[in-house]
Amino acid sequence: MPEFRRIAIGRGLVESALSALSSISADECFLEVRVTNEPAIELYRKLGFEATRTIARYYYDGSDAYVMTRLIRQTL
Repeated sequence: MPEFRRIAIGRGLVESALSALSSISADECFLEVRVTNEPAIELYRKLGFEATRTIARYYYDGSDAYVMTRLIRQTL
């Protein structure tokens, strides 16, 4: 809903998820995002994610998705 955009709800949710993953010693986090969803891609990049591959026709309507990845903790 437009009135709930750009008020840091998404950022807070992703940061909470990353914190939870960190608390269980996860090494990486992956997510999929529609390649045309620039606001979400920008948010994920600001949170340290990078697009690591593309999945063709990922969504029901045939749209592609990026797989975005972020390291949570460095592995030895």
